[in-house]
Amino acid sequence: MSHNGSGSLSFDVGLFKRDKNTKNGGKMMVRTWTAEEIINKNFKFLQAKNFKGEDIFIRPARDTNSDLILIDDLEYYFIDQLIENKIFPAVITETSPENHQCWLKTGITDQKLKLELSRLLAEKYEGDPASVDTAHFGRLAGFTNQKQKYNAKGRQPFVLLRKAVKAAKQQESTGLSELINIAQERIDTAQAQHKTRLELLKNLPKNKEITQNLIDMVSRFYQVMQNKYSSGYDASRADWMLCIRLYHQNYTVQQVSEILAITSDTERKSNAKYYIDRTIKKSFAWHHLKLKNPDQDFSAVRDRLYELFDDIKN
Repeated sequence: MSHNGSGSLSFDVGLFKRDKNTKNGGKMMVRTWTAEEIINKNFKFLQAKNFKGEDIFIRPARDTNSDLILIDDLEYYFIDQLIENKIFPAVITETSPENHQCWLKTGITDQKLKLELSRLLAEKYEGDPASVDTAHFGRLAGFTNQKQKYNAKGRQPFVLLRKAVKAAKQQESTGLSELINIAQERIDTAQAQHKTRLELLKNLPKNKEITQNLIDMVSRFYQVMQNKYSSGYDASRADWMLCIRLYHQNYTVQQVSEILAITSDTERKSNAKYYIDRTIKKSFAWHHLKLKNPDQDFSAVRDRLYELFDDIKN
């Protein structure tokens, strides 16, 4: 990343050492340095690590409250689209042949708004949705991309700095204003939906099946989802996660069904009753199978889960 293009004064530099035996495929060591320290004091150290097979990443230091956003895995066509729409990246790198990363200076430091804008940009310009984050690492230009799939005749491709835009040009990024407004509207809508859901839960009549403990647990679940993802979580996936969590806490199918009927975002579904029935039964079957065999492969049983429910329940 260019110091001049980004305008940030300090950076987290990540050194990723691949290891097949670890959960994430390797370990990341993070150091926080200024641009001067990276270039004048630690460049040879980073070169040596890179030569030994480690990937070198960078992001604005977390304690700087940076307004930068990364869009990952872009084709150059979409970079042209960004520029046509008067959104000028601060930095453009080519991380592997035909794959690019863009850093955008947004003027926003609010974390929720940054996250929603990052998600919106990835959707609109077909970036990698898995990289949507307020503090995602990008590759540092001048070092090689050590992913094995890019190896060509024993050589790894260099991460290339394709463009670093001066601050004056970045200030002409008028195209961001509309997207920032849309991102804020999404947040406001998600917060309103979340508030309505919590009110429904709060006013839900208590009985033998619907206890205060159950309501409190479900409320906490959706609060975590709201805090972490705002409008960005998949509603169906959230329903599935909630069902699995409730079954894990030994709540019954009847209890889960009553809760899901209240909390699920079923307005967009043409047959809510059918959706809820299938969700609670399939998740129950999956929970049961995983208890018996933690290594159970979901893809091997996903098409049979609904039918398996009756066998398991009986």
